Amino acid sequence: MANSPASPTSGDEVAVDSVGAGVGELVLLSGGSSARHVFSGPNEAIDLAVVGIVDTLSR
Repeated sequence: MANSPASPTSGDEVAVDSVGAGVGELVLLSGGSSARHVFSGPNEAIDLAVVGIVDTLSR
């Protein structure tokens, strides 16, 4: 999931946004069981969650 705008992934995925990111912002994603723990409990049907907004990116 550590993809940058320079290396896009194929296909679409839907993520639940826990931080209120805006359109066009670069975000940090958490997947699998870790994504479920961002919200109320381990039984939520969540596979991908936005957990941060990237302010700057250095290479």
